[in-house]
Amino acid sequence: MFLLDDREMRDVPGKGKGVFALKDIPAGTLIGDYLGLVISNSEIDEKRQGLYSMTLNEQLAILGDPNEDGIHLINQSCEPNCAMYPLGDHTVYFARRKIFAGEEFTVSYLIGPPDAECNPCTHQCACGALSCRGSLHCSEAELNAFLAFERAELKKQDNFAERFLYEVGKKLEPLASYPKEIADHPIYPIFAAADRPAFELSGKATLEHIRKSMRAEGRRCRVSALDAEIYAVFAQEVRVRYV
Repeated sequence: MFLLDDREMRDVPGKGKGVFALKDIPAGTLIGDYLGLVISNSEIDEKRQGLYSMTLNEQLAILGDPNEDGIHLINQSCEPNCAMYPLGDHTVYFARRKIFAGEEFTVSYLIGPPDAECNPCTHQCACGALSCRGSLHCSEAELNAFLAFERAELKKQDNFAERFLYEVGKKLEPLASYPKEIADHPIYPIFAAADRPAFELSGKATLEHIRKSMRAEGRRCRVSALDAEIYAVFAQEVRVRYV
């Protein structure tokens, strides 16, 4: 389910369809809730269903319908502009940085390392990002870090009695209400829009200031003293390209 209307589906070379913003979207904006049919994990059949399932808990998953409108249609990217966040047993997507009008919404699928069944692996990534790893799989360290963050966030939430209102074979219902935005957290890397001009950083080039500025601007950050542009910010480092 999308929680914003200013979007449209377009053809994306090499990826089929994609979801695009029709206006600028501020950082933190809630994009939508991952809704669909509640199924047991044993019912997941990627070859038949495609990559449209989302974990609900240790036993259950949510299966999105590719013929229905929803955030399950958002494509994967190794440099995503959206991110997942847990609200009870629901998973919502939000804008991890400013998203520009005409830009495709993307998210990291956070598929863990390949297992024995992934042979030969069919999870190739075609996002075309500067740091594309060529695979939908993330590292074990990246997955474990997000799962730990998820557990910590859920412990803070004490107002989601609705989280138990679901049945196998029925659709997960929307929450009664949603926050207006999701706060930033270092667990989410900030990747600048690749096709937008850089902005000049004002003030001290601290990691915190760079992150806050790039999240709001959505663009590469130019640091004159380094003669370089920062295109990604992580929890404890930045990635630069020299100009």
